[in-house]
Amino acid sequence: MTEGEVLSVAEERKRKKAALKRKELKFIDAYIENGENATQAVLDAGIPVKNLNSAGVTGKYYKDKLMPMIMDKKLALIEKMDAKGLDDELVVVRHKDIIKNGSDKDALTGIRLYYDKKYTDDKTKEGDGPITINLNF
Repeated sequence: MTEGEVLSVAEERKRKKAALKRKELKFIDAYIENGENATQAVLDAGIPVKNLNSAGVTGKYYKDKLMPMIMDKKLALIEKMDAKGLDDELVVVRHKDIIKNGSDKDALTGIRLYYDKKYTDDKTKEGDGPITINLNF
């Protein structure tokens, strides 16, 4: 193997590693945005799969592998919301605005994360069941 061939092999490895990281980052974003559906996140991230079944297997693999990074990203989003002073009243007002004027994917993700954190940390008296929010227009 010549020096040029060794360099090209090393460059190819770097390209593959960078592509994997891009796919992983896309998966993390898609997983959080879509409500934590790993199969759909694989499809949304453009990760090549043969069929829906293999998308499910691939999604579980990525979710398990990347869970620490997913949790870090979710925590960073929550901290960003807290830093901006998003309290319950402001979030509900923004939620109403989104419903009236159409969806905004980032805002909906943020609102879902806000309530996920709030009701995971505070534990409602009724238990861990679904919460209902009445929005009067």
